[in-house]
Amino acid sequence: MMTPILLALTLALVQQQQPPADTGEAGRLRRQIEDRFAQHVQQQLRLSPDQATKLRATQERFGERRRSLMRQQVDRRMALNDQLQFLERVSEMRQERRERRGGPGGPGMRPPGGRRPRRGSI
Repeated sequence: MMTPILLALTLALVQQQQPPADTGEAGRLRRQIEDRFAQHVQQQLRLSPDQATKLRATQERFGERRRSLMRQQVDRRMALNDQLQFLERVSEMRQERRERRGGPGGPGMRPPGGRRPRRGSI
């Protein structure tokens, strides 16, 4: 039962790692993987040849759209990761700045409440 899931995940990973435009070799490998997957699905689901043909047509019709969405997802995850790394670095820089100043506000900064203590009152 796990085999179809593993095949589907493998197919998804292979398709994610492909460049946007197929080279001859990439296209050939993709077709080979898709053919093997289709054969496996047909056997597992006990599809008739007619059903298998319809399934294959559906896969072909939506395949490029699915690959495009997967590429968009990868691009967005990478952009999000870049933004998170940037924000993490900004946070680190703020912390370093606080530490150089000697505390949350640094020297010369007013304490909470906004007033400096009077001389002799401390």
